[in-house]
Order: sequence, then structure tokens, then C-alpha cells
Amino acid sequence: YALSWQELMLGAELTPEDSRRLILVKPRLDYAKLLPAETAMTALRLMAEELHLTEDRGVKVRITGDAALEYEELLSVTRGAGMAGILAFIMVGIVLFLGLGSPRLVFTSLITLIMGLIWTASFAAAAVGHLNLISVAFAVLYIGLSVDYTIHFCLRYKELIQQSTSHASALQQAASDVGSSLVLCSITTAIGFYAFIPTVFEGVAELGLISGTGMFISLLANLTLLPALLSLMPLTAKGLGSKAERKRVVAEFLALPTVHARSIRIGALLLGVGAVLLLPYVTFDNNPMNLRDPDSESVIAFRELLAQSRNSPWTLTVLAATREDATRYADSLSKLEPVEMSVTLDKFVPTDQDEKLSIIEEIGLIVGPELLQINSGSEPSTAEQIAAIDDFSVTLEKFIDTSTKSSTTNAARQLFDSLDRFLTGLEAQDPAGQEQILQNLQTSLLGSLPTRLNALNTSLEAERVSKKDLPEDLREQWVSKDGRHRVAAFPRENLNEDAALRRFVAAVRSVAPDAIGFPVIYLEAGDAVVKAFQQAFLLSLLAITVLLLILLRPKSDALLVLLPLLLAGALTGAASVLFHIPFNFANIIALPLLLGIGVDSGIHMVHRMRTAPPSSGQMLQTSTARAVFYSALTTICSFGNLAVSPHRGMASMGILLTIGIGFTLLCILVVLPALMLVRQQVTQAPPEN
Repeated sequence: YALSWQELMLGAELTPEDSRRLILVKPRLDYAKLLPAETAMTALRLMAEELHLTEDRGVKVRITGDAALEYEELLSVTRGAGMAGILAFIMVGIVLFLGLGSPRLVFTSLITLIMGLIWTASFAAAAVGHLNLISVAFAVLYIGLSVDYTIHFCLRYKELIQQSTSHASALQQAASDVGSSLVLCSITTAIGFYAFIPTVFEGVAELGLISGTGMFISLLANLTLLPALLSLMPLTAKGLGSKAERKRVVAEFLALPTVHARSIRIGALLLGVGAVLLLPYVTFDNNPMNLRDPDSESVIAFRELLAQSRNSPWTLTVLAATREDATRYADSLSKLEPVEMSVTLDKFVPTDQDEKLSIIEEIGLIVGPELLQINSGSEPSTAEQIAAIDDFSVTLEKFIDTSTKSSTTNAARQLFDSLDRFLTGLEAQDPAGQEQILQNLQTSLLGSLPTRLNALNTSLEAERVSKKDLPEDLREQWVSKDGRHRVAAFPRENLNEDAALRRFVAAVRSVAPDAIGFPVIYLEAGDAVVKAFQQAFLLSLLAITVLLLILLRPKSDALLVLLPLLLAGALTGAASVLFHIPFNFANIIALPLLLGIGVDSGIHMVHRMRTAPPSSGQMLQTSTARAVFYSALTTICSFGNLAVSPHRGMASMGILLTIGIGFTLLCILVVLPALMLVRQQVTQAPPEN
């Protein structure tokens, strides 16, 4: 326990803002390291320990700010990605082995995937030259989409080998059966990515260029490198074993989409209508703080500062040409409801100085210099201290006996009892123990007194202050070299809430349209991302639709490809509303992946039905359906593990991808076969007389 003399002097309990002190530090960052702020963060921690600023001494030191936030975010991302990476590698390997059923196919698939990723990274280096926080996701998107091509080729090749087709014939037939659909898939997916290039958001545009070209690189790798690797390690029907007959239960299960086609179509229609009604409530969270680990020290401290109007790190700045303009801006901003206060350089110069100095002088005369002087004489001995405590206890007992019963008397009685127990315990100690206990008592009761007396003494020595007396570095923060003055507006509300953030920005910009600061940057960055993705998705959807109408015969097949995709997209958006998973700067990267998987899977299913329909009429019993299932499952295993990441952005990406791919699978493997049955019934219907 440490007695607060500051509380005693104020006559009230201290609030966190009263006892908190802010120290502004400009760290030297080493960008040659993975964690540029690591050295600075370590130095600050060591410094706090050397100064005994530790919790056991009643002091909590917390570090926040851009450098600290990015440092801890990188740590959480690294931990989350490392854990997710290990789980993903194990789970994807298991899924590939279960899906492909051959170590040779798994090995050749992984080699093809790795080589294609290297070629795509090389293109990024040559065409763009750098990666940003958004375009770095090209690797995630490439893996999720390219493995789809590989699985389709391998499973068709394996299916032909199981039918006793020779290796060379199986390769040629597989390329013929799935090659055209792979070409169409690569074109449609690339169009989806290239639609990002015209957007004004540079990060999204670069992602579109790299990932779009990556689809053609993936096509090249799967039609050249993969067959070459399979020729080095060909499969044999003997090695695969005979194909066992499917159990009746499994066959009946796989026939459900056609047996209950009408019910599925009605259910899909109802789900689609309900999902569309929820789409207007889809939101975008533009607050980057919501992406970080909420339990990290820097985030906790930063949120506490955001909740305080006078110490909020998120302020808005207005640049005024002259001091007079700055004063007018400050006066206008101070009158706004969402603004707590406005600050200029003039605010650091006290007003009414003559009156305040007179009051300080009077206080100094009343207090006198003796009260503020700390006795530097020799400390009393242990025996003298015990005797003083004993005398105080006797005096306290007399006060209790002679006073009427009151709250003060009750408090005195509690103190007397505590002193009696303290003296009894003290007598049981040896001299060394007594000395240590008394020293601890003195530290607890009087440890903060010298600091408070020095602060009071310093405040009584106040003198007149002008702008010239302000530190030069402070003046440079508020007045530029060309004479422009800075006006800072502080929020009244807690900017952890998006609505409060928007009210604050709108109010300040109603007075100063050119106001700038982190709140404006985050809002406009979020709006730019949303606009860029909306524009890109509309362009890509339009281009893909036109391309499908041109290339697919009959043209109704284009509708068969697009309807499940649109339904899955609507269901994913509705789920984000129902489960309170807003889109953000991290999980919005999942949308191109969902678009690519949806289009590709639909093309594969429709193309298989047109070129090599199963004799049983059940599409779910074909290698194409299995390829759709396992490629989606590998993507879920790859990125679904991100859901357990401490980084909220990565976790939301993993959750959204898992939900979106789940709906895509449902629509492709259940709804699409039910829709294709309608098309078959129409084409097979007898002509009217």
C-alpha cells in the first residue's frame, strides 16, 4: 500500500486521468528488421525497470502509439499465422491425400503449386516492383484458386486411369475434358481481378494486376508442368486398385439434389429473397483498431486514450494562414457539439496572469517556506520511532475516551486497534526486523510526500509566461516555418464508436472542409476501399457474364453458372449481418477468392454435364464434383485456421472465407444440379404437335 498525498491535498479520490502522465517518445525504427520497433520497445521496458516504474511499486507503464501498435500487431499476426500455417499444412496435406488418393498426385500437385507461386511472385517483382498491405494477399489468393485447377486435372486423370486407359491417353483425354473449362475459368477469374485495375485505390489495383496474371500463370503450370511431372511419375490402374462399388446409402445421398430438385429450387428461392433483404444492412468497419488483438497492451492503452476527450490521440487538424485565422477557427470549432475543445499555440500561454500570480503569491505567504522544506537531518533511531508510535497510540486512546460517538471516533477506534496489533507484532521481531518493518511503513505513508511538496514548492515559484518562453520544439509543432498556424480539434465523444467518429469528422469539416487527421484518413480509406471493390465487382460480374454468354452453348448455361454464384454471395452477405461480422480492410480480400471459386466451380460442373455427362445422370458421382468439393475443402483448411488467430482481422478473414466457401459448396453441389435438371427436362421434352 502507498498513501497518496496528492489525493489528501486535493480532498478527493484521484481519477485515472489525474494520476496518468503521458510521455511522448519519437522512436528510432530499424526497418532492416522484421519488427522495426523491437529495439525501441525493449529499451523502454528496460528503462522502466531501471527506474523502478513497476506495478509492485504502484506504477504501471504502458506503451502505445503507431510504432507500438504495429509492433504488437506484427507479433500477433506472426503468432497467428505460424499456428494457422502449421495446422493448414497438416490439414491440406490430409485433404489432398484423401481427395487425390495417391502420394504421387499429392507430390506433383504441390510442386506445380509452388512453382506457379514462384512464377507469379517473379511477375509481381518485374511488373510492380513492390508489395503493399493489400497486394501481399496475392499468394493467399493464388493458392486458393490454383489448387482448384490442379485437383480438377488430377482427379480426371485418375478417373481415366481407373478405367484402364493408358497413361498417354489419360493425359490427353484429361487435358481435352478439363482443359477448355480451365481456360475459361482462368479468363473469367482473371477478368474478375483485372476489374480492380481501373480503381483509384492503388493497393487494390496492384492486387488485381498480380492476381489476374497469376491465373494465366496457373493455367500454364497446370497444362504444361503438371502433365510433365505426371509423365515422370505415372499412375497405374494396378497401383490405384479396383474401384469399389459405392454403398447404397452413399449413392442415395448423392442423388438427393435430383430426387428432391423441386424442393431444393423452392428453398433456394426463399433463401435468396431473405438474403437479399438483409444486404442493405451489410457494413464496413473502417476502424483499424478493431482488427488488432484486443488483449494487447498497446490496444488497451490506446482505447483508454480514445475514451478520454482531452488525451485522445485521434484529433483533427486545421491549418490557418495567420494567427487571427487560427483564432477564428478555434472559436468556431469550440462551439460544435462533438468538439470538446480546440487548441492553438496561444492556449499554452495562460490567460489572466496578473490575477493568478497574485493568488499564488498570497498562497506562498500563507503556507510559508518552512512547511515546504523537507527536513534533511538525521533520521530517528528504531527505538525513537517505536516510542513515537506508542505516544501517538496513547494520545489516540485519550481522544477516543473523551469524544462523543461519531464517524470520526469510529475511525479513530479502528486506527487505535490497528496500531495496537502493529506494536504487538513489532515487539516480536528482532532489531533488524523492526528496522525493516518501520522502513516499509515510512515508505508506504511518506514515500510520495517529498515529491508532492517539491511540486507544490515549484508551483509557488511561477512567473509570467509568454510565447517566447515556450520550448522551441513545442512552437514548431504548432507554427510552421512558413508561418501557418495549426488548430487541433479534440473530440467530446468516445471515438471507439464508429457513429461518434463520423459525427466528429462531419462537424469539424462543416467549419473547416480541409481538416485532416487519423479519423478522416480512416473514414476516407474505408470509403475508398468499399467504392473500389463495388466498382470492381460490378465490372467483373458484367464482363464475366458477357464472356460466358459468348463462349457457352447453349446460352442458358451462363445463367446456370451465375445463379449459384449470386445466391452464395447473397447468403454470405446475409451471414455477415446475422453473425455481426462486418467487412474490414482484412477480410474484404476474401471476396475475390470467393468470386473465383464460385465461377470456376460452376463452369466445371456445367462443362462436365455438357461434354462428359455421367451415365447415371448423377453429377455428384463424377470426379468433377469431387474436385469441386476437395478444392473448396483445401481452401477452408488453408484459411479457416485463421479464425483462431489473436489478430481480429485475420480471424474475421478465416471466418468469412469458411462461411462463404461453405455457401458456395452448398449452391454448386446442391442447388446447381437441381437447376441443371430443369434444363435437361426442357431439352428432352417431346415437341408439340
